[in-house]
Amino acid sequence: IHFSGQGKTDTFSISSSEFRYAQAQDNYVALFYVKNGNLKKELIRSTLSQLLENTNCNLLLRCHRSYFVNLQQLHSVSGGSPILLFLRDVPDSLRVSRTYRSEVLAQLKKASGEP
Repeated sequence: IHFSGQGKTDTFSISSSEFRYAQAQDNYVALFYVKNGNLKKELIRSTLSQLLENTNCNLLLRCHRSYFVNLQQLHSVSGGSPILLFLRDVPDSLRVSRTYRSEVLAQLKKASGEP
């Protein structure tokens, strides 16, 4: 997965097996990934929307105003209100907001092969 931000040097490439999720932080996006068994963070100057648009990767799913996740690294889902996503090697769960709930549920059904 190749991420490119607003600056010429704002680029970051990582394999989909290492990338976990992204979190908006003011004018930056924190990219969380696993390297040698440890969760690491890389900052890139961009917005979540711009980053998702420029990356053009169908594995990435926006689940909240502040987050997008790598569907390939989804470990489990707690279905309730709110829906919580658990990713491999990430200690905290990520909330699915009401805005993105139906899109996330549709993608999860599609990924699991349900009709």
